[in-house]
Amino acid sequence: MHHGRRWLYCQTQITILPTFIDRANSLLLQFGSAWQVVTQPYSADAKVDLRLLGLEARFDWENRNCLVTLEDALHPNLAEHVLLDALLPCILGIEGRAVIHGATLAQFDDGFVLVGRTGQGKSTLTASLMGDGFTNLGDDAAIIEVVSGSATARPIYPSLRLMEDSARALDMETEGAELVPGPRQKLRFAHSGKTRTEVLLRAIFVLDPAPDSQPNLTRLNLNEAVRAVILSSFRVNHQQSASERKSLFQNATEIVAAVPVFRLSYPHDYSLLPQIHDLIRATLDDLQLDDNRR
Repeated sequence: MHHGRRWLYCQTQITILPTFIDRANSLLLQFGSAWQVVTQPYSADAKVDLRLLGLEARFDWENRNCLVTLEDALHPNLAEHVLLDALLPCILGIEGRAVIHGATLAQFDDGFVLVGRTGQGKSTLTASLMGDGFTNLGDDAAIIEVVSGSATARPIYPSLRLMEDSARALDMETEGAELVPGPRQKLRFAHSGKTRTEVLLRAIFVLDPAPDSQPNLTRLNLNEAVRAVILSSFRVNHQQSASERKSLFQNATEIVAAVPVFRLSYPHDYSLLPQIHDLIRATLDDLQLDDNRR
């Protein structure tokens, strides 16, 4: 962020901004959060707790307000993406919730989450699974809750953003999709019809592209699984306090005690996507059988 840029805090420069703020606060309310997002003027001297694409945020802990300033040149679709897909999960995370950066899908009543670093194919795999009968609940962030040894995944809101070349390769209809500019320019596809808001979480798949291998699954050991969940969790910064680190570790430990975590290795080859689908289906079926035997 450069001090020479102009920043906005009212609807005179981007008239749709209040709609995004209202939606963010509505979602926070749905999740029972005590926080709300409030816009404020730009100040070069103000302490910044979080910097995202075209956004600066400050956390007022006393009043539970997240004070945001947006760059006035920010594209409206990117502003909405940054608020809902990046800032909102961080706010929910600072309350101690386990918020995972990943896509939540379901096969009937069996839910699973795909996690992995940016560019590793989460959205492409999500879209391909949708075309093969799986349900996409949301492809960006989900709250994981563990109660009495069972875990559920609840996406923050239904979403699918996909690179244009991936959409073409999957023969997806792009008419009506909205462009979300940014370092990785994507298309945002609207959800139609009623969407499930929560699913029983059966597995977490950590995407690990391997150029020279065939698709395969390996279950992670306890330490690997905890580390994978922590790395996939939304955090305000990577220099957490001792209490924040403890909360992240406790959340991850609870999750992996309830949900198996697998490494899903595969090359970036669209022709192999059906094999990946079969691996995921077979794994979910095996986990269901294991539960039935107990």
